[in-house]
Amino acid sequence: GMLLREATADANLERYGVVMIDEAHERTLQTDFLLGVLKRTQERRRASRKPLKLVIMSATLEADSFSTFFGGAPVVYSRGRKFPVETFYTEEPEDDYLDAALCAVCQINETEPEGDVLVFLTGQEEIESLGRLLRARAGARAPENAVNEEGEKETTGKKRASSRVPALRVAPLFAAMPPEEQMRAFEPAPPGARKVVLATNIAETSLTINGIRYVVDTGLTKRRVYHPRSGVDELVVAPVAVSQATQRAGRAGREGPGKCFRLYCEDAMRSLEPHVTPELLRTNLSGVVLQLKAMGVDDILSFPFIDPPPREALVRSLELLYALGALGGDGRLNAMGRKMARFPLEPMAARAILAGHDEACAEDVIAVVSMLTTDNVFHERAESRSSGAGAGREKNPGREQYAREEGDHATLLAVFRAFSKCGAKRRGAFCAANAVHLRSMTKARSIFDQLSRAAQSEGVALASKGDETAPVLRALV
Repeated sequence: GMLLREATADANLERYGVVMIDEAHERTLQTDFLLGVLKRTQERRRASRKPLKLVIMSATLEADSFSTFFGGAPVVYSRGRKFPVETFYTEEPEDDYLDAALCAVCQINETEPEGDVLVFLTGQEEIESLGRLLRARAGARAPENAVNEEGEKETTGKKRASSRVPALRVAPLFAAMPPEEQMRAFEPAPPGARKVVLATNIAETSLTINGIRYVVDTGLTKRRVYHPRSGVDELVVAPVAVSQATQRAGRAGREGPGKCFRLYCEDAMRSLEPHVTPELLRTNLSGVVLQLKAMGVDDILSFPFIDPPPREALVRSLELLYALGALGGDGRLNAMGRKMARFPLEPMAARAILAGHDEACAEDVIAVVSMLTTDNVFHERAESRSSGAGAGREKNPGREQYAREEGDHATLLAVFRAFSKCGAKRRGAFCAANAVHLRSMTKARSIFDQLSRAAQSEGVALASKGDETAPVLRALV
């Protein structure tokens, strides 16, 4: 994303001689857009004294399509070190994959040799639910196989020492967690215990957790899908691609032989897509189109995308930018559009800030946008661990205290103002008292400062309307 913004100011990227793109197989929106930009840049610099070299890297790359895109570029294969992974499938489709994951983890813990477990789930809510189930199951076993303060097992039954079942140490891992909590997933389990990491697809390629010998793959992931007709983004749970399933299984063979338990049938594996559907083909392209216009690319349909997005999605993006006032009647970027392109935001958020200038409440709008850009700020806590896995949610003190009848945007603005009024030393206490994530609030404050500087450079006056929320809502609308 940063390199793309640099390309807006310097189309030839003269500062760089070599650009390396890793994890290209993930086919993110930014990566695919960048590949098209770099291809055009490379062609322009080919005849110069300083040609641009590109290295595209991946563990599961569709090498032929990338080689063809770059005019028959050479492909180099490097054999990495990996250990054999034995793969198991279910005989019948699972009705409840969360329950199946619970059973798989317990089976591994009771029957398999030492080694930690990595479970792939789709999101935070599932991770927390399975975490509660596993802790409840471990608690129920405690009298028979207790763990003392040193992490050593004490058995009260007549089982032999060799048949003792390790205690489970559950470690959630998802993007919205505070860094200190994320680090627990990397800490070794105490003696007599087995670590179970419950993770989203963040653990597929982005990081390696030492000690993993067993992988439980639900075969599902969350993907963002854009519906051009309605203009709505949706997060949907979808089956993984074969390349993702391969990556997940490979996590068990990083340090030694491992096992992968796939919670779906072998026949289902054959029906999966071979590779991940590029994000470019299933997301809102208005931000990409705005950046292309800012780079001087007026004929969007001729831009060299490695997988051209649907024509309808590009047309809808142009219609949205025109409705936001970023494009003139001739389809070219106007003064408003150029201002919007200089904000590191989606077009609608950038336009809202500029509308906030007209409503004399730009500071308030920037605060709202900052809160929407960061991770969820409110803690979601179960009522009671003893209430069982199906426990409801208790009321969040911060959400209750700062709730505004005008809606979530006004509520987030109230929380941001209260946090900002606290001194640096009191912010931790404020977050603890109001069940608010300190990391998310600190990040929102950092985004606010950055966007405020960007707004001032575009001539936007940083004004606030205080408790009056109607101008803020008008700017957002």
